[in-house]
Amino acid sequence: MDPIFYPDQTDYRRTFEDERDYIRRAVMVSGSDLGPNFSPSDRFYDAWRRFPEDDASRRMGLIGADEFTRLFAASLRRAKAWIQDIIKDHLSELATVLDPIDEVASGGTPNLVAWSRGDLGILRPNGHAADDLQTVCSIADRWGDDEDLIVEESLRELTLASKIRRLEAVDDWESVTRDMTHINELCSERLWVGRKVVLTVNYAVYKDGERKGYVHPGVPITFGSSRPLATWDSESRTRPVKCRVVRDGETVWLVLTKSRPKDLEATILKEEETVLEDGKQKCRVALDRRGIMHVLVAVGVRGSWRVATPADCETFAALAHSRLWTDPLRVLDNHEPWKNPESSPDYVRVKMLGRFYRHSYRNNALRVAPSVEHQIISIETLLSSLGAQTTLNHDLYRAGRIRRVLVPKLFDGNFRRLGILPP
Repeated sequence: MDPIFYPDQTDYRRTFEDERDYIRRAVMVSGSDLGPNFSPSDRFYDAWRRFPEDDASRRMGLIGADEFTRLFAASLRRAKAWIQDIIKDHLSELATVLDPIDEVASGGTPNLVAWSRGDLGILRPNGHAADDLQTVCSIADRWGDDEDLIVEESLRELTLASKIRRLEAVDDWESVTRDMTHINELCSERLWVGRKVVLTVNYAVYKDGERKGYVHPGVPITFGSSRPLATWDSESRTRPVKCRVVRDGETVWLVLTKSRPKDLEATILKEEETVLEDGKQKCRVALDRRGIMHVLVAVGVRGSWRVATPADCETFAALAHSRLWTDPLRVLDNHEPWKNPESSPDYVRVKMLGRFYRHSYRNNALRVAPSVEHQIISIETLLSSLGAQTTLNHDLYRAGRIRRVLVPKLFDGNFRRLGILPP
């Protein structure tokens, strides 16, 4: 059989700290004189693809310096935007000291590379270098020196851009979205019937306490105009839901669908965490860049309807397995899922992991098999997650992971050099 390319098995993954070490080597080597025919961008490209040599750099080595420069500049723009978003969303109280230094925030790749080497030509004397700032600025609480931070922040942006570029080299976003389109077409062909339907879901949530926002089990979930009364410790909610229809003999399922292509930032965040494998700490592998979620809303049997419950997930999973998961989709039956210690115990789901076998979009003679995750949950789990104050709420879960995993790596230098404590 012809060899198959598995994006999740490529060797580009490394932690932010390890990637920064390689970038530091690349910027140092790119400062050497290779002759008049090599621009700074040429030298950086040559060094980047050698430090280190991995699946990503080998693939990028085929495109040439000009195309690499264009793509790396796009990755750098994304890295800059991501840093700003992290500050805005998770460190807003420190934004006035953590916002990237002006020159770094506006600098392009050649500038950042030079500044990472310590070539700080931007710091020119202006005739006031001898001033005693403690006398001039006596109201200052402490002193910050941007010169060292320029190196720190330049390396930070280059490292994030490099991680983005390596991921895109082995599993680009365009391929992810094209795969998702094909997978959803298979769902339409094999699962859904007719047009979508919209129904009103009525429920209640706890209004206080540890389970605030969770669906209250003492108030039944109903559909349409039938709205039960809330209890003393709950609040009523109403939400319209658009569903697909699945028929299985006399049983009809109403299913809310959610495509879940994992973007670059979310993938890098997941792969910043490490797991113990063969006695060594290795980066996690994001197997869910192509993900679909089916939320079971209602089940009807011969015209009698009820709300779907977590107990229905296994039944629907068996139906989806038999109908959807046939070529070109194949389930990995022996896969041992990673147990995330931060996942909420209240997140009840059935998960299938498999592969989508196809020809390469670059070369039809090559075969590719990216991983695909299929999650099935009940409407109760989804509704609870929307208002929960725990990690059942994915926004809170992801925010906690960013603060735990990324913030110390990205801003440790700022915290130390500015003499401030991380939140």
